[in-house]
Amino acid sequence: MFLKIISNNNLVGKISFFVFFVFVICFKFLFSNSEHVNLDTITTIVSSANIYIILNFIFLFFISIGLNNMIYEKGIIKKNNTLVAIVFLTIHPFLYDFNLLLIGVFILFFLENIIEIFFNDKINNQVFYAAFLISCASLFNFYLIFYSLLPLFFIFLFKQDNIRYFIIYLLGLIVPYFFIYFLELLFEFKLFNNINSSTTFLFQLKDLKFFIPLVLISIFSFIELFNWMNKKSIRSRNSFFIIIFFAIFTILFLLLRIISFSYFVLLFSFPASLFLANYYLYSKRIFIKHFLFFIFTLTMFFSYYNF
Repeated sequence: MFLKIISNNNLVGKISFFVFFVFVICFKFLFSNSEHVNLDTITTIVSSANIYIILNFIFLFFISIGLNNMIYEKGIIKKNNTLVAIVFLTIHPFLYDFNLLLIGVFILFFLENIIEIFFNDKINNQVFYAAFLISCASLFNFYLIFYSLLPLFFIFLFKQDNIRYFIIYLLGLIVPYFFIYFLELLFEFKLFNNINSSTTFLFQLKDLKFFIPLVLISIFSFIELFNWMNKKSIRSRNSFFIIIFFAIFTILFLLLRIISFSYFVLLFSFPASLFLANYYLYSKRIFIKHFLFFIFTLTMFFSYYNF
């Protein structure tokens, strides 16, 4: 009953989501393990640190809502709900790292354009924007450019005029770097020195508190997804396969140490939110899914908060 109430995108569901968002933000602010901002430096409401935190609140809110709306509007999940946003907020542990949240915005629109590439016939704009968005994300961490292989895979596998789309995609990848290079020449400063290409693998024992419950609940959601996959619409089914490929890329990049654990958590939170929300919405095992929802939420809090 609880999941049914908060999952509906009606007035009660929206209020539930807002209350949950405030609850998460309060806990993130008070108990987060993050070391990106020294809370002792926060002295006034107009301090730069507080402005930085407020911007993170806003970005986190709009990413979660944007992901929720994208999944419904693209027909990936038919039920109009807020559960995807709630699950994303639960999984996503970052409050003070503004770069990660900014990358999250690029990844959100990157995924949206990949889905459009797969289903539309005229995809010139989507091809360019997908390349442009992942290239912008790679300005913060260059190794994110490897995600450009994902839409190229679908273009060459399912589309004609591959050479034309490849040229458009290549232009989309080049434009952000050309723009940065132009700014360097114009204003004579080295912005490239600030571009992060580090892949320091900071997976520690304490991260298992986050990783293990996420993997366990994901197993339940995958089983439920594949049991009901044949009953989903063709668009929903293919969209799930796109997101699954994105999840596989993310896991492989973690294992190959192309991305750090923090980037893995950010990137994997997108497909995990979809898979878990699908399980919570459609599973017929009422008691089990409620039990797993509460246990998962508690373990997520305990995994990255100091109590």
